[in-house]
Amino acid sequence: MELFRQRGLEATVKVLSTFDSQNFDEVIVEVSIPSSLLMSQNFPVETVVGSHLQAAVTMKTLNGASFSRCDAFNSLIKWKTGSESFVIANATSEMMMLDELRSMESGPPCSRAYIYTSSPGRTMLQATLAKEFHYFDKSLSDSIDLKATLSIGAYLPPSVRQDSDGNH
Repeated sequence: MELFRQRGLEATVKVLSTFDSQNFDEVIVEVSIPSSLLMSQNFPVETVVGSHLQAAVTMKTLNGASFSRCDAFNSLIKWKTGSESFVIANATSEMMMLDELRSMESGPPCSRAYIYTSSPGRTMLQATLAKEFHYFDKSLSDSIDLKATLSIGAYLPPSVRQDSDGNH
């Protein structure tokens, strides 16, 4: 196997048989760099204090195509909130089921987060992907700095109380 030609983010890999030089195959491999990070709209943005919100991001290429498998980016995407009342918590007991992930309309998730709500209020949830590619390939001078935000909130559970004893 040898790298036959390389052009930008595209490479042709040629595989030759050691016994028959006429027996070979070539495949063109194209590497796509994400150009946008999108917050999934599949989850609620408000919940009762003391519970979790779920969030996920997907990525698109410059031509608008979704990544078919982008979970390898999971460790590169950083999540944060603008309030101490909303804590990023990766609760394994509440992991999304694989079928749920596949059914997401905006494409498969590249990263997901679980946010614990400790008091009422609103904040901005932010996912960031920042990576420089010249470490991997000296011909690439580009870096990625993508952000996606979503307004989230938590509220106190509704309570019912009696104002009077019923006597006028």
